[in-house]
Amino acid sequence: MTEIIGNAGQGLVGATNAAAARQRASAASMPQSGRASGTLDMITLTKSARAAAAIMADARAATAGKTLSLNPKGLNELDAMMAEAQSGIQDMLQALGIVGDTALTISVRPDGSVSVNSDHPRAAEIEAAINGDPGLRNALVGVHVMASTRRIADAMGQAMAAARADEGNAGAYFNWVRGIIAQTNGADQVFTMTGGSLSTSFVDTAGNRFGISDGLTLTA
Repeated sequence: MTEIIGNAGQGLVGATNAAAARQRASAASMPQSGRASGTLDMITLTKSARAAAAIMADARAATAGKTLSLNPKGLNELDAMMAEAQSGIQDMLQALGIVGDTALTISVRPDGSVSVNSDHPRAAEIEAAINGDPGLRNALVGVHVMASTRRIADAMGQAMAAARADEGNAGAYFNWVRGIIAQTNGADQVFTMTGGSLSTSFVDTAGNRFGISDGLTLTA
């Protein structure tokens, strides 16, 4: 399985800092008589801001310096990377002299290499060719990074919105995000090439496939 998440940093840091800034502004507007002279103002983050900061810390601890923003690269860029991978596989098959409908299932390994599962008699050769082409291999890994980032960021965005509307349940909302992170990190990224068209999905340990947006409906 490939474990790539980002730190829940940029968008989440902004949200947390904004919460602190609002409370600083509120404290600054208080009458001086209500504050002890010569003492520092005590800023207490709201529950939702504390929950956001906690999950941000958890996500950072699980990363290797990669970035997860609440405003990640758009799906159009993910589509472009998929198109690049599809074109690369088609060119590779042509270079190998493999013609006709070739069904391939390609999995990304933890070390960034790929494995090919296919009934094709030259499956091992196809796998070696993909692993020997850094551009193609990086395109496949790039799709995985973008897909994982998009899935986790979408979940985080929902949780942030829900926590703002219902601060009392912020902990439950962010625990839901942790579950999405664990599910995404615990799944393989699998690509399927059929009829010259490349598709991708996550596959969990039970063999269940799910897409980027599957199961991303937060219920109160």
